[in-house]
Amino acid sequence: MVDRGQGTLVVPPAEGATVARDGGAPSRELLLGIGGGLLSVIGPLSVTIVTPAYPMLATVFAAPPSQVAGVATMFFMGFSVTQLVCGLLSDALGRRRVGLAFLALFVLASLLTLGAQTIGQMLALRFAQGVGAAVGIATARALVRDQLTGLAAARVINLMYLVLGVGPMLAPLLGSLLAERLGFRAVFGFLALYGAGLMLFLASLRADAEPPDFDRLRLGPQLRTFGRLLSSRSYMLPALGIAGVSGALYGQSALLPHLMMDALAMTPVRFGMAVTTVAVCHVAGSLSARFWISRIAERRLLVAAATLILGASGLFAIAAISAPSVVGLIGPVALAAFAGSHSYPILVTATVADFPRDAGAASALLGFFQMGAGFLVAALAGLFPPSAMLAALGMGTSLAVAGAAGLAWALGGRG
Repeated sequence: MVDRGQGTLVVPPAEGATVARDGGAPSRELLLGIGGGLLSVIGPLSVTIVTPAYPMLATVFAAPPSQVAGVATMFFMGFSVTQLVCGLLSDALGRRRVGLAFLALFVLASLLTLGAQTIGQMLALRFAQGVGAAVGIATARALVRDQLTGLAAARVINLMYLVLGVGPMLAPLLGSLLAERLGFRAVFGFLALYGAGLMLFLASLRADAEPPDFDRLRLGPQLRTFGRLLSSRSYMLPALGIAGVSGALYGQSALLPHLMMDALAMTPVRFGMAVTTVAVCHVAGSLSARFWISRIAERRLLVAAATLILGASGLFAIAAISAPSVVGLIGPVALAAFAGSHSYPILVTATVADFPRDAGAASALLGFFQMGAGFLVAALAGLFPPSAMLAALGMGTSLAVAGAAGLAWALGGRG
């Protein structure tokens, strides 16, 4: 809801939620922010931390690179097919109950990988890991909606987004150190410990307030839930504002490597350093948003962020008709990461504001949109030869949708 007088996005409290104000408990926000961030990042972390161990996997299992690449593909497959189910289950059975069950599966699959003897066993266990990890981001967002509202919720989600940016940036380094010094199985041992730590975090939260509602697991109520979300302007506009930025950030991993290392003759190290600037801008944006979000009206902050995102889309249009360059290709992505860090906490809060009983489904559907946008942008890399025009078309269009949706939500309110 947009308060026209103050320009603030007002989130009505959920039943039983704590309306934290400036005098609230900062330690609780810190626990939810860091714990929720670590829960949200379990998916990206589980993928990027394993990539340095690929050569070892190929050697130990005598598998070709195409099969080893399935270590990521099978994880994403399990993650994707389970994403929507996790949200519905958490709404019906309780966040903590469902979260603990899926994380237990993640920990078990991680432990079983320690004894995997064939690449086939490893791929099957990675699928199971993906299923268990799917509970992460949907449950984390819904937990915040259940316990906090308004500015407090936005601050916590901002902290979660900061963790979500730092985690995948550090994971490859951690994975390479573990694999080099202790062997590739140490990476999966770390993931088991990580999942166990998240289980302790969930166990530390207050118990689910309501008993399980098994009637909500029937197909009819599930379809009606998604129907309400998909037909709601107050859900779809902020969801598109988030998914569009995610599409560009996820899609760059498929569109830019060949283009920059082939057309621009960059070494892998130089390319890695260039892409790191995107992560740095992501973190800088999260810190900036945390400073400004309690100092200026959220609507004004969102308008500024959406305008910058549209500006990044415009820079891609310029890159499409210019000679390929590092600044021309990385610059718009870095700007989008910085601006998206400001819009993310406001828009995520907005997606669940009107759906307190369906917060899990709303969060899961948002995650599905984010992954879907990334898949659509990345799919261009498999259909056409890499070019600046292709990168600009995919990422620029995705950012244009995000910026337009963010502005429409900020200026028009909900309807």
